[in-house]
Amino acid sequence: MVKNILPFCCLLSITVLSLNACQKKDNNGTTNQLSAKTQLLIKANWILVDNETKVGAGGTWGSNYQGFYACRKDDFLKFNSDNTGVSDEGATKCNTTDPQTAPFSWNFSENETKLTFQNTTLTIDVLTETSMVITAQDNYFTPARYNRLTFRH
Repeated sequence: MVKNILPFCCLLSITVLSLNACQKKDNNGTTNQLSAKTQLLIKANWILVDNETKVGAGGTWGSNYQGFYACRKDDFLKFNSDNTGVSDEGATKCNTTDPQTAPFSWNFSENETKLTFQNTTLTIDVLTETSMVITAQDNYFTPARYNRLTFRH
């Protein structure tokens, strides 16, 4: 799982779409109130500001972010209220032939404590007006390896 999220996070930082209204219509045209966590997620663009890893539950977190290329540090993700989103290369691309944007779908699970996108389920450690911290656990290795991503807008 971490192997899948690391390349994704290296390619983009998370951004969230600002919306004027915090409501959406279902297929019947009825307006549904968005949950508080959905409102926070879709509020603004999210940019990756730290990427940490550790080995084992009792391991020590170490940052990998300083090793990211500058062209990766302006990437972002945008989450939409309809459970779609877009990853964006930002103002600078590392490879000019890469598309500027790539779509994805997302959803919450486990009482909105988990966020799934890019086929990876992450634990939501923090989600506030200005900060999102999510953690992925990869049990492929023994002991398990963890990746913690910190985003801001």
